[in-house]
Amino acid sequence: MMRQPNFNAALKDGCALSQPFDATTYLQTVARDQLGGATVADVHPDDSLTATIAKIVDLNNQTALQFGSGMQTSGTGIYGSLTFPDGTEGLANIGVTNMRKDGRDMFTGRPNGFSTTSVFHQALVRFPANRRDEAVRLLGTTLSSYRVNPAWQQAKDQFMAKLGNIEHAGNMERLRLMGEQSAEYARARSDAQDTAMRNWEQQNAASDASQHRFIQTIREVETWTDSKGAPVELSAGYAHGWSRPDGSYILTNNSTFDPAVAFQQNWTRMEKKK
Repeated sequence: MMRQPNFNAALKDGCALSQPFDATTYLQTVARDQLGGATVADVHPDDSLTATIAKIVDLNNQTALQFGSGMQTSGTGIYGSLTFPDGTEGLANIGVTNMRKDGRDMFTGRPNGFSTTSVFHQALVRFPANRRDEAVRLLGTTLSSYRVNPAWQQAKDQFMAKLGNIEHAGNMERLRLMGEQSAEYARARSDAQDTAMRNWEQQNAASDASQHRFIQTIREVETWTDSKGAPVELSAGYAHGWSRPDGSYILTNNSTFDPAVAFQQNWTRMEKKK
């Protein structure tokens, strides 16, 4: 998804698009493409750049660990000799860092990632073949007197810190949104399960009630509520009922009959349970 726009930007004088490379590969590419087909030989690590590279790698990796960006930094530094087609020679000193982040595509789950390769240091001197010793001294003097602009260094450090803060804030926001989405999904799933359970209970309750009424019809009984508030099944077909605490019942269709008056006893009117 990102390759095409980055490629188009590279064609318009933006950063070049390529696979990660080390200092040796960079020197060979520059010699071939930008220095008239020069050949590279006698490449060896530059011990003087080791400490600088170690500081860069350690700072970047600590920042990545602090903000949880997952970015990993490595670097290489070399010296190399050059031979040009016209017989002249050259010396080159190159320092390269690689910042790489690996992950998984959020849609497909396949490996996904990106890298940024920076040539943070490069020095080149070209000379006649018989003046090599002089060129070595000149290059040594140039490199030993090199100083980083403190204003640039401060601006760069502030930019990297700000970038790390932005990445950290972005990660936290993504985690917050993912948490809210998960919580909303859980609530929706719980609501759906509750609705399904209530529907099932209602269907079962309706089925049970229908079955119960069918059985009572066959048995020719109805449910009443006695004086103690307990349900009791009595013969069907009567409109009025009374009960006593001793378990006696009277059923009748005579709306004017009251056993409490007729028998001078303690009778309580029952309600037919619907």
